[in-house]
Amino acid sequence: MNKVAPLALAVSSVLMALSAQGQAIDTTTSLSANTDTANILGFSDSSVVFTATVTDGGNPVTGVVSFLNASTDTVLSGGGAASLSNGLATFVTGFSTPGIYEIEAEYLGRAGFAPSTSSEFTLTVVNPKAPPPASAPEIDPGSMASAVTLLLGGLTALRGRKRA
Repeated sequence: MNKVAPLALAVSSVLMALSAQGQAIDTTTSLSANTDTANILGFSDSSVVFTATVTDGGNPVTGVVSFLNASTDTVLSGGGAASLSNGLATFVTGFSTPGIYEIEAEYLGRAGFAPSTSSEFTLTVVNPKAPPPASAPEIDPGSMASAVTLLLGGLTALRGRKRA
């Protein structure tokens, strides 16, 4: 005999009873992505795939998830929303400006299920065509002494010259 089926039926009955009483069931939303560093649009590997998982304490829920730039509280380009299927919502987008973005997924809730928001996911967007930052050249102490000697020798020679 399958012991899981009666348990699932009992959990489902409790959830329907709570929903019928007007009590919203708490949900949990988590967010992941296929990368934490992406290229700006127009370069290979520029798309980022975000996946939100929404559960009511273990069971997947249905509804809609919005994907937001938490820094500006705006939806991501391309509509910024996806429907849940089996508790998962996937959204693919790209970014046109390099920078650090804090992304979050927000489950909007539905009848009987409370809204919830994921923790922020940090995404770094880079421009692979940008030149690397300039670094100071390494100086060999021996060549530094030669340069100082050459410089001082040149100054001494200039000092000895008479003006015309």
